This record gives sequence, structure tokens and C-alpha cells, in this order.
Amino acid sequence: MHTFQKKDKTVLTMNPFDKIGKQWMLITSGDEDKANTMTASWGGVGVLWGSDVVYIFVRQSLREGRIPFDISLDRPNKETIAAMLEAERIAKDPNVKHYSDVEEALRELKR
Repeated sequence: MHTFQKKDKTVLTMNPFDKIGKQWMLITSGDEDKANTMTASWGGVGVLWGSDVVYIFVRQSLREGRIPFDISLDRPNKETIAAMLEAERIAKDPNVKHYSDVEEALRELKR
């Protein structure tokens, strides 16, 4: 019987973003006596609170028959829009002092 081998993630030769986003991945759950394998085509990899993570949306996807979250664009309120327009105006104004980095701006504030 084949047993699964733990692999060191630092020696992987494939691109997980390509595999998950453009191809597919296999997910297996169970033990040596009984296992269930399925394909999945959405999920992700990353770091969460200093630990490497891989996440998938299997049960909710099966139950709902769709991607288990809404994809939407939050619309900013009037105050946020006004602040964004003001920031854009200031950034384009040649009469406003501009700083090359945060440290330079902080030094100016301390004067």
C-alpha cells in the first residue's frame, strides 16, 4: 500500500499559484484504511500569524454549488471620496512640500 510522504516545501518545483489558479490540485483526507481524494480549483497559500498555510473551500463549495463568498466592490462614502480627491489634488500641487520618504516627513514634523 502506498503511504503519503511529507515533502519539504522549500524544494517544491511547481508554482502553487499556477497549480491552484490555472490547473487543479488534489485534496486527500482520511487514513491508511479509508481515504477520499477530490480535485479542487480554488484555494490559496500564504502566511498566517507567522505560519505557512494552505486553504481551500470544499464543504461550503459543495453545499452551495458556488464559490463560497461574494465578490463585490465596496463603494466609499462621501467623506472618503472627498479625502481621496483632496489627496490627489495635494499630490499634484507643485506648491505643496513633498517628501521622498517617511523619515524625511517625520524629521520635518519634529522641527
